[in-house]
Amino acid sequence: MVVKNTTTILKRLRALLKNTTYVTEQIHAYIVPSGDAHQSEYIAPCDCRREFVSGFSGSAGTAVITNDKAALWTDGRYYLQAEKQIDSNWILMKDGLPDTLSQAEWLTKELPVGGRVGVDPYLMSSETWKPMDKVLKEAGHMLVPVSQNLVDLAWEDRPSPPQNPLMVLPDSYTGQTWEDKVLKVREKMKSKNCGAFVVTPLDELAWLFNLRGSDIQYNPVFFGYVVVTKETVDLFIDEERLVSSVKDHLRLNGSSGGKVAVTIHPYGHVGKFVAELVDKVEGKIWINPKSSFAVFNAVPKNRRYVQPSPVTAMKAVKNATEIAGMKRAHLKDAVTLCEYFCWLEKEVPKGTVTEVSAAEKLENIKRGQKDYISLSFDTISSTGAHGAVIHYKPSAETDLPLSTSEIYLCDSGAQYKDGTTDVTRTMHFGTPADFEKECFTRVLKGNINLCTAIFPQGVKGHMLDTLARTSLWNVGLDYLHGTGHGVGAFLNVHEGPCGISPRVSLTDVPLEEGMILSDEPGYYEDGKFGVRIENLALVKKADTQHNFKNKGFLTFETITLVPLQNKMIDPSLLTEKDVWLEESQLSICEGIWCEYGECTYDVNAPVSNAGQLYDPDTQCKRMYGNRSGLCMGLYNGDFKSICGTMYCIDPLNPKSCKIEGAEEGTQCGNKKWCVDGACTYDSNAPAANDNCLFGDKRGRVFSNGWSCADMMRIAPNNCPAVPIDCCASCAPPTTTPSSSTSQSPTTITTLTSTTIPTSTTIPSTTTISTTTTTPSTTPILTTTELSTTTPTPLTTKIPTTTKKNTRPTTTTISSTTLTTTTTKTSTTSSPSTTQKTTKTKVVTPKTNNPTFKINTNTTRILEDKTQHDTILIAVGTGVAVLISFVLILIIVCRKKLRRSKVEDIEAKKGVYTGNFASICGELYCKDPSNPSSFNAVVAEEENCVFGDKKDEVFSGISCANIPGFMCSIVPDCCASCAPPRTTSFSPTTTPTARLLKTATITLVNTTIRSSQIATKPTQTSTITRSRSSTTTKTTMTKVASLTKKTLHTIPLTGPQSITLSQAHFTTTIATGTFKTPNQQGKKISLSGWIT
Repeated sequence: MVVKNTTTILKRLRALLKNTTYVTEQIHAYIVPSGDAHQSEYIAPCDCRREFVSGFSGSAGTAVITNDKAALWTDGRYYLQAEKQIDSNWILMKDGLPDTLSQAEWLTKELPVGGRVGVDPYLMSSETWKPMDKVLKEAGHMLVPVSQNLVDLAWEDRPSPPQNPLMVLPDSYTGQTWEDKVLKVREKMKSKNCGAFVVTPLDELAWLFNLRGSDIQYNPVFFGYVVVTKETVDLFIDEERLVSSVKDHLRLNGSSGGKVAVTIHPYGHVGKFVAELVDKVEGKIWINPKSSFAVFNAVPKNRRYVQPSPVTAMKAVKNATEIAGMKRAHLKDAVTLCEYFCWLEKEVPKGTVTEVSAAEKLENIKRGQKDYISLSFDTISSTGAHGAVIHYKPSAETDLPLSTSEIYLCDSGAQYKDGTTDVTRTMHFGTPADFEKECFTRVLKGNINLCTAIFPQGVKGHMLDTLARTSLWNVGLDYLHGTGHGVGAFLNVHEGPCGISPRVSLTDVPLEEGMILSDEPGYYEDGKFGVRIENLALVKKADTQHNFKNKGFLTFETITLVPLQNKMIDPSLLTEKDVWLEESQLSICEGIWCEYGECTYDVNAPVSNAGQLYDPDTQCKRMYGNRSGLCMGLYNGDFKSICGTMYCIDPLNPKSCKIEGAEEGTQCGNKKWCVDGACTYDSNAPAANDNCLFGDKRGRVFSNGWSCADMMRIAPNNCPAVPIDCCASCAPPTTTPSSSTSQSPTTITTLTSTTIPTSTTIPSTTTISTTTTTPSTTPILTTTELSTTTPTPLTTKIPTTTKKNTRPTTTTISSTTLTTTTTKTSTTSSPSTTQKTTKTKVVTPKTNNPTFKINTNTTRILEDKTQHDTILIAVGTGVAVLISFVLILIIVCRKKLRRSKVEDIEAKKGVYTGNFASICGELYCKDPSNPSSFNAVVAEEENCVFGDKKDEVFSGISCANIPGFMCSIVPDCCASCAPPRTTSFSPTTTPTARLLKTATITLVNTTIRSSQIATKPTQTSTITRSRSSTTTKTTMTKVASLTKKTLHTIPLTGPQSITLSQAHFTTTIATGTFKTPNQQGKKISLSGWIT
């Protein structure tokens, strides 16, 4: 970091202290505040006087220059930054520490007797002037106003003040007209017997007139003053800046009919005008103590009404329109940050991303959002030790590359016409250290502890500050900045008067419903790393069991939607309360972090699509707390009424339900969502299953405490008792036609017909006609045609009739290779049509020898999730030329049966008939509650299909004790007898996937929910995870097989591959179609990460 040499500047400034051309008497010290004439925190380049003289660029700080010393005061946010930016001419005064002297105290020790301290009276507020003046006077010194700013005289190349045009903000963003706001101000003036009110803060001026500007970077404000009287509104601004639309807005073009008349005055005339108000108005003149001393002192003491501005409080409490806009802004910001963090996960390991290039990338992504105006402050993009610099700003001199070995902290925000955002996330692109995870988790616990607090009305922010620090304090850690600040609605990112800080101030105000504040605890290890988690939270009413003396209670609603990186969390430090992290703070971008690479947003979605962000169960939790949820049983599976009547479990009386209205955009049926309280069809609404709209009932379903998942695991035969509560788990399997192209000589063609032919003849193929008969449906013929390379004509007619949900199995035998083709079918019907989906899985022969197709006879019984199916497969006695192949089949099956420990076909152990090619999708296990039946579960693929036989293989001898010479005659000990081997893959070989778990993913407006899928990456149509070293491969291709826990299948347009970090996992939170300008037409849903 380049340090500015301030020797010449200080020498020039000290000379001006003695120059009577600019000062009436010699002054011995000069104070240079950070702010401008409006006491703004962020200022225009022309007002960066303190930075010019000291080199320190932070937003808060004061410089004091005497004849031989120079000192800089700043708060804990900037200690490290100031140490790096100021040169040896300066003394750093760490404001807020017990041993640090105040500016007045330090001056009393440094000044000569009767010292005079000068300051520009427009740059110091009245509330700062008074206590300093008092301390100096008590020590025999004097604080004097200097009308000519001395820094401006020493600053030869000072930038000119901005003259940017203004912008009108429509009422659709503000919620009320500027005239109505002025009338409300007059009502407050009347209640205080005030004849005039002077407005000096720039954000209050912009809010009052529904105007926005760009005079200060990242802050949509403009330079001006306003004086409101009972009859007039006087605006002080350079008139050439008022474009035609602004004049029309203020009714300055001769238009009539307005409730309020506005008069324009030059910007520099405000001081004289305020001084003359005394003779023009009756009553007091309302003046804010935060106003500059120059404007404040223009009003005689006996005419002043000194109180905080009424506009400050009016602006801080957002109306419904502003709240909705702020939520939309955070939705957009979440979209951009999800895309950004995914980009970082892909690019950081390459070593090409730096702090500066990362910040530039983020800004470019944000620009793509609708109604984006600018950033809301310089992005804090900091890695490693720079993260400990709380308000670090990357530059060419300090730029460092992001790496996989250090923590990355990103604090960013944006200005949209909808609202203002401010979000901080901390992440690691490698493996975080245990201490880093502990610090992150303790900061997270503080964040949760604060945002879940319930407190009575009248509580001020400083009374809540300890909630965010307790977890850190418990182990002797802390942070040196406030915990929260107010945020404007498309205004300043730091907004008063509310805040959360350990400092107690006389100007603190109680928190009120409608205020929006940040929740941003942190921890900073100097020279190593920084951690901060920042969300914005809306103050809202809390629903409590009691209401002590009708005080009323408040709580927070988090509106930030950006996910956290769960690899940074140490779960062992979390308590039951911290589970709120998973259940109540669900995010629009969950699952898109790395699942898809970018997050998208659909402008065609409802204006308020909170219902797409949060399902009804989550909406209830957000309203009534974690113990609430949707009373699903009251709907009996029909959710059309949920828009106007959403039943939520009463957390105080779980046997009763509270009635609310579902959020706009809540799904209420297939292609239907809530619009204005009614269930409305919309082609843009997501597709869904009307019979199982929100999946299984959550939590306890059975009287013994079982959930649906418990029931499916232990006793799936109970499904008929809970067809609605466990509709997802108990749903019959649905399938998707395979669209993959086989690379072998064998091809599959599936045809569907509504008639049953008496026979099927195919010259060079073997054909099996299968008729599935279901009550009240039309019989359906499914013909599976298997091409062969044999030139010999062969005709076989073997019609077989099975009941609904049976699984006809056809075994194909080659002269050298045994392969299996398994065909699964499901049938749906309507009054006029009958449809059938056939899913076929083919294991390709290893040679091009002719193959033939026959049926085999055996019997198997399995216990399904929904009913007992009896599968009867008859062995054909068919054509004589096939008898020899039947004999081969029997021999092979018996060998397989012995190897797999299935010793007795008639005892129901031989359900596979010796061939285990289908076991990856279905593993039949003995039902412990009914040993004569079996449950179908999902199997893992292993090198030794079943491993050793578990019990003894000879009298008293198990596989573990078998002599090596016996291995050749004991196939039951395949694992123990297997020779050592290694597995290697060529660069073009894809390893076989193991048992893979998936979560809910939505593509093309179609939902799929399944608990487990086992297949190969080249055969599956769902998100699968193949673990390999430190990365996780996610592959999406054609569907091969799904378990019965699947609700819906996905039509895919082609294979996709994505890579994500091993620590990621998914959780369903939303369904919808979203778009970005650079990804038109891409349709995905949002599921996955915790927040």
